[in-house]
Amino acid sequence: MRRRSEVKQATAAAQAPENEPEPVKAPEPEPEPAKPAKGRKRGGNGAKAAAPKPEPAKPESGRDTISAPPPDMDDRSSMLARRRAQVAADLENLVLAEGTSKIVERIFEIDVWSTYERLEAELRIGEPGNRDRITLVNALDNAQENARQAHAIFVSAKVAVDRYEADAVVLAVSMREQASAELEADKDRGERRKAITDADVTSKIAALFPDEWRALEEERAKARRTVANLERFADLWSKRVRTLEVLLESVRA
Repeated sequence: MRRRSEVKQATAAAQAPENEPEPVKAPEPEPEPAKPAKGRKRGGNGAKAAAPKPEPAKPESGRDTISAPPPDMDDRSSMLARRRAQVAADLENLVLAEGTSKIVERIFEIDVWSTYERLEAELRIGEPGNRDRITLVNALDNAQENARQAHAIFVSAKVAVDRYEADAVVLAVSMREQASAELEADKDRGERRKAITDADVTSKIAALFPDEWRALEEERAKARRTVANLERFADLWSKRVRTLEVLLESVRA
């Protein structure tokens, strides 16, 4: 009996399949085609988009960057000399029209001081003279010429004062530079914290150069007031013309 059961078991094992069938896997989904980036048009041949340009390498933090050396003093001097020569050439080419330039020359041919002395003396009325028509016509003619010359004195003085102001600015550059350096030194020492203003620089100039600054400001003030006085002087001669015109009209009536 035992032998028969062993034979049955061996027969059943021989009839059984060698391997069990593997489970059927579901098919994997196919990958979707890549969509083109927004804002770009798809090429007709499906060309790929250009790869982004690599960014330049940034210096690592903590490392000192090497700066270009300052230009040599000789190079700076030669560059400044070339610039000044170019400015001088440009000034020579900066001219007025021919007719206007001749008028300018005529106006500024006046002898300012001698003309002023004469007009100042003639501005006084003095003793009343004859008021006949011929006398008034001659007086009006002289007054009109004097009014023209008085105004020429005024514009000549104005140009002279403008030139003086420009020279004063050039003269004050050195003083302003020294005053600015002193103020910057005060900030470095911690004696000053607020920003430096023009008023601060002017006050420092007055402290460093009291006599020179006082004299310069006094001369500039005198020059400006002289121009205002000469404008009034020319206006007085214009009024003299109008007064004589009224007198001449009264005689004609």
